Amino acid sequence: MLLEVKNLSVDFKVGKQTLRAVNKVSFSLGEKDSLGLVGESGCGKSTTAFALMRLLASNGQISGGQILLDGTDLASAPYDYIRKVRWKDIAIIFQNAMTALNPVQKIGNQLVSALQEHEDVTRKEAIERAEYLFERVGIAKSRLMQYPHEFSGGMKQRAVIALALICKPKILIADEPTTALDVTIQAQIIELLLELQQKENMALALITHDLALVAEAAHKIIVMYAGQVVETGDAHAIFHAPRHPYTQALLRAPPE
Repeated sequence: MLLEVKNLSVDFKVGKQTLRAVNKVSFSLGEKDSLGLVGESGCGKSTTAFALMRLLASNGQISGGQILLDGTDLASAPYDYIRKVRWKDIAIIFQNAMTALNPVQKIGNQLVSALQEHEDVTRKEAIERAEYLFERVGIAKSRLMQYPHEFSGGMKQRAVIALALICKPKILIADEPTTALDVTIQAQIIELLLELQQKENMALALITHDLALVAEAAHKIIVMYAGQVVETGDAHAIFHAPRHPYTQALLRAPPE
């Protein structure tokens, strides 16, 4: 198994209190698998994603469990090791493309810097990889050296996807990748992610509050509520025979 999450718990220190945001969450992800992690805002989905990347805020900590990536526990691994595997083995598409890109750096330079941080390549080779990914995500390579403010919302989201793919990760986490995009662009982004998953041979974890969004995107679905997993199953079973009342309520909820 490529990724095994076992009883993962995450706590945050808020004043004198310690609050549990994720409570004993477990799941696994194999090569080329597609997993949907679904639940309402605040249920712990994004916190789980940030824990997998070891990108929790300074007041947050992994308080229990394991995150086994190819057998190595990321939850307890030294930070130098995390820096090596982050983006190279496991990468994330951040929820808000508007803030995921550095506004004062050309997008192409951001992709080049990320690749050269992890691989011994020349700037020319890195630019060629970035141009290839721009074309793969549907952006003309001639726009590589433009600033984020020169891109529309949909193009920024595509650029963030290219950034996540620059090091050819084994696992791609997509955290609400269609936030603030219209319905047409949402469908295009999901279709693009699935296409890239197949062509780049990645495992995909799609995090969303919208069950309908993962209807055809995920083979397996995990439903979270109040920091815990309340239901797990293959997509067909979840959609046609949900067992938990919260899952049933999600399926009845109108799209936002």
